[in-house]
Amino acid sequence: MRHFTFLFLISFLLGSCCFQCRPQMPSNAPIEVELHLTYVQLNKRLTMGVGDTELTFGSWSAGGVCVENAPGGCFVLTANHFCDSSLEDVLGEAPPGHDFSPAFDFSFWGETILGEGGDAWVVSQDPTSDLCLIWVEGAFFDEVPAIANENLIEDFAFLQNWGSPYGYFNSYPDWGLLLFEGYWGGWCQDFCRLPGIENVSNFFMHSIPTSRGQSGSAIFLDGALFGIQIASNLNIESFGIAARPSIINEFLLENNIQKLIYDSH
Repeated sequence: MRHFTFLFLISFLLGSCCFQCRPQMPSNAPIEVELHLTYVQLNKRLTMGVGDTELTFGSWSAGGVCVENAPGGCFVLTANHFCDSSLEDVLGEAPPGHDFSPAFDFSFWGETILGEGGDAWVVSQDPTSDLCLIWVEGAFFDEVPAIANENLIEDFAFLQNWGSPYGYFNSYPDWGLLLFEGYWGGWCQDFCRLPGIENVSNFFMHSIPTSRGQSGSAIFLDGALFGIQIASNLNIESFGIAARPSIINEFLLENNIQKLIYDSH
């Protein structure tokens, strides 16, 4: 029996728009972006107010990728299970007559490999594809230039992923960001079942080494965005699952973010 788990880092508990309607980037157009500079380390904290004191009650980490720069910050794409902030999921159901909300609060922040960043807010969530858009304050230098054309994917295509497993992240000059490599393994079928997600065709399999804390980090094909890390198979060392390009494209368009579709052939 196969077992999958969402890639939460840690908690106190131990955690169709088609491509044809989009402008195409010429096949010989270079993508001149330093992809590691598009990576954003995201953090979430659950705090509890006790009088004038704020206590950290739980913390989580995930990866993200800058998809659109704007004055004062960047829209960052990540995994929705990181963004989801339900007190009941963390603390359980409140006892009769009690309300956790006034005492507890979630906060987000993000940081690039150059040490830029700041406070963050969830902008949009889609549980069906496990995608989330977060606004992160700060100075950002690079954004994802294009989305890969999934219709041209070749068998066992070579993929790359910048990630920070288990939250092992440091900004410049003490860099703590790792480059992982693997291969496309096909679109997900019934054996790719994920908790709470019915349409597994929104995802694909890959052989990039995947650990807790890499949720939300981007997968690239020839310099274009090809996927967002979602889950891993606990029984197989290099068996990851990611949201596919067409689903990413649809989610971004719904949030008024339009990226070129890159044809690498």
